[in-house]
Amino acid sequence: MFENKQAIVDAIPPDLHGRLSQLANLYWRLRWVRRWDSSGRRRVYRLISAHKKNFDGTIFEGELLRLFCRYLANPMNRNSERRYLMLLACRLGKDNVR
Repeated sequence: MFENKQAIVDAIPPDLHGRLSQLANLYWRLRWVRRWDSSGRRRVYRLISAHKKNFDGTIFEGELLRLFCRYLANPMNRNSERRYLMLLACRLGKDNVR
């Protein structure tokens, strides 16, 4: 559906790239933590929650942030990636004057 997925991702403002990569790293750590390590999982969830609050006032608030985090939680889920990219393309199309 998205032949030019990289162009959509490259249109994200540069000031958000660092924050998005930190969030992606935290979700990687969450997938890495053992299922039985509940205190470790809680710690990572608290860190994720704190990083999500940094996105208030950007184009990545609300539903778009939820879809991005859903995609990060399971990168193999193509439906979550498709929904995230669709909403991102709509938001960037409305917010960026070309």
